[in-house]
Amino acid sequence: YFRKQSGLRIHLNHGQNFAKTGYFAVPAAASWSEQKRAEMQKKFADFDYMLAGSEYEKQMFLKAMPYKPESAFIPDCGCAHVDKLIRAAGDKPEGRILWFPTFRDDAEDAEQLNRMESEVLHSETLRRYLESTGRKFTLVRHINSGTGSFGDIAPCFEIRDIQEIGKLLPTAECLISDYSSLAIDWLIFDRPLVRFAFDIERYTRKRSFYIPLDELVLGKDVKTAEELADFLASDAWKDRTPYLPKIEFYKNKIFPNLEPTHSEICVVKIRELLQQRQAK
Repeated sequence: YFRKQSGLRIHLNHGQNFAKTGYFAVPAAASWSEQKRAEMQKKFADFDYMLAGSEYEKQMFLKAMPYKPESAFIPDCGCAHVDKLIRAAGDKPEGRILWFPTFRDDAEDAEQLNRMESEVLHSETLRRYLESTGRKFTLVRHINSGTGSFGDIAPCFEIRDIQEIGKLLPTAECLISDYSSLAIDWLIFDRPLVRFAFDIERYTRKRSFYIPLDELVLGKDVKTAEELADFLASDAWKDRTPYLPKIEFYKNKIFPNLEPTHSEICVVKIRELLQQRQAK
């Protein structure tokens, strides 16, 4: 549609690209046939320009899509979605611990995620902690993970729809994630992060990362539901001190602009690119 109208297609990405890589950077991509490679290029990356939030994100795009020319990626004019988060970053949280695990690529891994979610939602250690502190534990499942079924859970636990994630983030005191780029957006809030990558050995056989996980340490790593519950119940999650150097390093590289002007900058750049195309 856009090419028919203006001769130009511009891609705005839905998140920051510093966590798991795009499909062209996964380990399996090396074995693709030329036919599959062409099909995947058309399916996932048929654009003229992609807007990047920073020069650093542009370098991530180049890793993910090496067949594209460098000129296709334009830095310092993307990530329009963060304007709402920047405006909300100063809001007072509501005593919520928010868990957002990303989806898993195959049925066996998805079933393991279901079991882990159920174990956490029925943790007695976590229930007692939440009830004693008046906190709420909120699970938001990825849109590709479906709704799930977890039986009866205590009132201090809740499962919310993925469409609410933008509203829930500012209300959270702490974010629990695994491989999701939401952990990158969370840097804006300057609040605690816990990484719950319980299946990291299996997951990294199929997916790779722009920044190695053992380098991108922005919060405590836990590997089991019991370890997660014990860590939260200890209140140790509130202490970000050990992680501040890397938090500040990556926050400054990923978000050189922390004013809520990203959408406006995107619009200006898109108009500029359209004018350049129409002038040809």
